[in-house]
Amino acid sequence: MAYSHRYFPSLTGIRFFPDVRWRGSRISITGWSHLHPGKAVLSCVVGRDWIDPEKWFGRVGERPDQMDAVELMQLCGELGWNYDVRDGIGYRFCTLDELELNEGPPPEGVF
Repeated sequence: MAYSHRYFPSLTGIRFFPDVRWRGSRISITGWSHLHPGKAVLSCVVGRDWIDPEKWFGRVGERPDQMDAVELMQLCGELGWNYDVRDGIGYRFCTLDELELNEGPPPEGVF
């Protein structure tokens, strides 16, 4: 399917970052904050399975699904993440400087 978007009829000059990471772990961007004028602050989400305990907490050989949920919540909290043990998702506002942005091709089809 060919590219189609009602506000941007051309992709010229637009860069896409389909792979965004924080400390090596894949995250999703859910929005941005309007509370910091002149600064790009993004609302980010990380799933429990996406967390890399070695890069985040210095714990070699552990998997996030093997860690105690309350301990994981406390460790994430020390890094500024609000981790919800009920749904296994962490939330945090991040600046662009904190993120690893890996540029890639635009999505296919209508978006």
